Amino acid sequence: MYTLAGVQNPGHGLGRADETWHFSCRRSSGSAARPGFRLGDHDLAVHVERTGGSPAGQTLSEITADPLRRIRHPATGAAAPDQRLRTR
Repeated sequence: MYTLAGVQNPGHGLGRADETWHFSCRRSSGSAARPGFRLGDHDLAVHVERTGGSPAGQTLSEITADPLRRIRHPATGAAAPDQRLRTR
């Protein structure tokens, strides 16, 4: 999503270029230099909003498209289909 919109973090390889890690730092006793994978504040907000969409009656494609719309990108996301999908 961030790569499509041109706002990705090129130094980190994932996440937003203007990302902050206040939540992660707070949870790890304030260690901003803690190694490993961390979700940034913007990513966490996207996940919280996306999780709330399903109980609100939104389809998976609507939930997936919303973050792209919010960062003003014309592309559509390629989510799994709206109907139930069996995996193995």
